Formats: sequence, C-alpha cells, structure tokens
Amino acid sequence: MKAIDSLKSLEDEVVQAHGNESIRRHPGNDLRVYLLDLRKENMPLRGCESKLINEFVEYYWDARSSPNEFGFDQYEEYMSRLNRIKSTIIPRIQPSKTNSPIYVNKSRKSKTYSTQNPNVSVDIYEKFPVPFGLVRFGVAPDHQEVKNVINSFTKVAQNERTRFIGNVNIGTDVTLSELRSAYHAVVLCYGSSQDTKLNIPGEEFGNVLSARRFVGWYNGIPQDKDLDFTLDTDTAVIIGQGNVAIDCARILLLSVDSLKKTDITNHAYLRLLNSNIRKVIIVGRRGPMQAAYKIKEFRELTKMENCNVMLNLVYESQSMFSDELMETYSKPRRRFAELYRKIYDRQTICNDTGSSKECELKFFHTPIEIISNGDNMNPKVSSVRFKRNILENNSDENAKVIKTLDQPIEEIKCGIVIRSIGYRSTPIDDSLPFDAKRGVILNKDGRVVNNRGLYCSGWAAFGATGVILNTMKASFEVGKNILSDIDNCLLDEGDCRGYDAIGPVLMERNSEIVDFIDWQRIDQYERELGQKEGKPREKLVNFDDIMKIKSKPDN
Repeated sequence: MKAIDSLKSLEDEVVQAHGNESIRRHPGNDLRVYLLDLRKENMPLRGCESKLINEFVEYYWDARSSPNEFGFDQYEEYMSRLNRIKSTIIPRIQPSKTNSPIYVNKSRKSKTYSTQNPNVSVDIYEKFPVPFGLVRFGVAPDHQEVKNVINSFTKVAQNERTRFIGNVNIGTDVTLSELRSAYHAVVLCYGSSQDTKLNIPGEEFGNVLSARRFVGWYNGIPQDKDLDFTLDTDTAVIIGQGNVAIDCARILLLSVDSLKKTDITNHAYLRLLNSNIRKVIIVGRRGPMQAAYKIKEFRELTKMENCNVMLNLVYESQSMFSDELMETYSKPRRRFAELYRKIYDRQTICNDTGSSKECELKFFHTPIEIISNGDNMNPKVSSVRFKRNILENNSDENAKVIKTLDQPIEEIKCGIVIRSIGYRSTPIDDSLPFDAKRGVILNKDGRVVNNRGLYCSGWAAFGATGVILNTMKASFEVGKNILSDIDNCLLDEGDCRGYDAIGPVLMERNSEIVDFIDWQRIDQYERELGQKEGKPREKLVNFDDIMKIKSKPDN
C-alpha cells in the first residue's frame, strides 16, 4: 500500500535525523501519539504543528480502513501533508569531540542550520531587513501551509547561540574577505538573483516581465513594489512551464475573493482587483511529458474556480496518452498522463464549460520574436511569434528538441508576456570559483573548491531547481559536513571574533542593522495590519516603513 510505504520513509528520515534507531515506531504504537511525542524538546519534529500531524494521521487511517475508497485526490492531500511534516524535521547533531570554532551562515536568502552543538555559534547575515528569504518572497501567497516552515526557522533563530543580522549587503556593507577573517567558517546561501533571458527581438518592450520580478511584486520585495506594467489586456502569455510559471498563471486567474484571504501585498491585490486578464497561455518548448512543473501545482491549476484548463497539443502527440504507453511511464509521469488524458477527453467532448476565465497550456513551441503595438515612443507587446519544435520522442520525459521548423510561424496576440525560463546565481565576490555557464559556485558536497572554511548551499550551490524541502535537506547535509570538518580539524584554528569583529565595521559604515527582536516587532505589526483585513499579515514593502517600525519603542 502506497500510504504505508510512504509512512515508512517518514520514520526512516526521523530516525536518521535523530541518529538513534531507538525512536523508530514499534508496530503496536499509536501513530498519532508517536508523532506528537516527536514534537518534544530536542526531538526531530519539534518544529511541526500538531494540527498538521492530526490531519496527516486522519488521511493515513482513511487509507488503511477504506483502501478501495481512498482516491487519487485523497492520496495527493495525504502526500502533501507528509512532505510538509518532512520539511520540519530538525536533525540532532552530536556534540563535537573538540572545541568547535564559531561559524557564520552568510545569507541573502535566509537558510538556517541546526545549532545543537554546544560549542558552535551561528550568525546569519541577510540582505533584506526581514528574514526567511524564499519562504517570504518566493512562496505563492495562496500557499500559506508551505510557509509554516517559518516556525522551524524561528526556533533556530531564537536559539541563544544564533544571531540574525538583517539589512546587510555583502560587498558594500561588509566584504566576503572581512567575513572570512572574522569566522572559522562561512556558508553562502544567497540564491539566484539573475533571470535567464529569451534573447529574442522585442524582449525590451513594455509589459514584458521576468517571473522573478513579477513574483517579487506580488510577494513584497521592496525593489519590485513599483514594477512598471499594466493588466489592461485580456490575454497574457507565460513562456516556460515550471512551478513558477504555474504560480504566475494562478495569481493572474484567481478570484479576488480568494486572493483577499492571503498575504498578497496590498498594491498587488488592488491592481489584480481591476485586472482585465481573462486568458493565460503557458507555452513550453517541449511536450506535456517533459513539463517541469509538479503534479501538485498543475492539479491545483485545474481546480481553480471559474477557470477552464485546456491542452493545446500537436496532432502526433495525442498518442502519448494511450493505454499502451501509459503502462511504460514511471508512476509520477503516469499520474500526469492520466490527468492530461482526463482534461483532453473532456475538451474533445465539450470546450465550453461556462467558465469566464481560461488557462491554455501550449506545447512544442519556441518564441522567436515579440511584436510591439507600433507606438515608437512607448512600445508595448501586442503579440508573440513562435516556431514549432520536433522532439526525438514525445513520450520520453527526458526527450530533447531535435529540430525547430521554419514554417509555420504562429502569432499569438497578447498584452503582457512573462518569461519564466529559469534563474541563475551570480558570484558575489571576484574570488569565488564560479561556473558561469551553470550559474553556480564550484563546490563538492557544499565545500567550495580550494577554499578551506568556505561553504555553499541552496540554489547558489546546485542551481535554481527543486522546492523548499530540497534546499532544506541540502542545507542540513552541509551543516553536518561543517561539523565533520570541525571534528577532523580541517578548519583553521585561529582566534576568530565573529560579530565582535564585524559589528564595528558595520557601525563605521553607517549600516542600519535589523536584529531578530526588531523583526519580531515588524512581524507583530504586519500581523495586526493583516488581522484588520482578514489576512494572515499585511507585508510592509517600503524600506522606510520597515525601519520606522523596527525603531518604534515597545509599549
């Protein structure tokens, strides 16, 4: 049974994180009691909410008691909760055999490591004046359950041996060299801040946006709050078929009533309230079996209220949903194929579902040119031209494009284009060994090559791929590697003063520091603002407003 097998994977990860087989659940132990016990101090699930565990257990027992009635949708909900529980696991790190030096986790997108080694202290440097990086600024506002991982991060940040130092830019406020001189170890977790471009004519026209900045606009990145674009058109084209593309489409098509209950920024909500967008076309170079989005995100798209999802397929690709080919797919791909076939069969019978909005997924096409509206003074996109691609094998999930046809050229009329074809990291210091082609810091298991005491994790280490659970797991592994290097005396043993050395440097350069107590004051203010509007929070997006609340004395 799939539910039972996946539960075993949770138990395996819990045992691995704790480092002791004795906490594995015995067959007679009540599952609910077992998982709730793992929330106790120093246990692997101490960052997990009891509500999430209770929901997970209910789905598990439904699967056990009524397996024939436990459908695919229920299984997806079950797996969603299982993965959220896994994302809260905090490893237990054994005390070092030697006196451990202080190390720093330098971050522009906050990632945190366990600080259970009593001889280790962690300072977290963050570019923004608020913590939580990708969780705050990247996770879609209607995915509040994913943001619960903040609870685990908060517990780490509140550890007495952890210091949060926000509103610090590496390179201007402090240099990487200065950090390395002050700490025994420095960890770079600054994510991917550069877009991959289409490199086609017309990309510079108005209303052609990057998904990175569009996400920053609706999620509250201060630099993106004044993003210049309009929603006075009925059709949007999104180029790229990853999770971020799906998020952008969903935000454009969600009802304003649904958006109002989220933590979407107020300026974004007001503009979407008056949006004319009624159709979003998501275009990919390859086919449906090669799309990069996950089934959870795609299924969410298909369940949106008052929105019809359509598949635009070339004729010869329709056979990939045949019963014969279905049997050859891996389980994840077969789930996709089943869902695709269900949608395709429905639209073949009847295209008109009565919905006022539509999301079309168009496959096997590459953009070649963006056409303007003819206004030479203020050119804006009016359409996009595409060429058709041929794949080596439409049903192979790893199939590559082998040919792009010169004819026919298809032109899609639209008033806004969002490119969502990937992100890249950039080197924050010239001394970093960097793979410019892949956009990552050169490293082996998180250890930066030829740089003792320098580490990296997350997208800066392995590229812009995966979800928060992937980056958390990778970060835990890097944390373990650092402790291993400490135990094996692989780090310099000189006297490093940490923030005692860096603090005066920041003061001399007039850097306005935000600490975690300041953040808690900002957090409380945002929550109170949101409560008045029935939202989880109302994010502050103006830097001066953030610093004003930070400096506001407590009552």
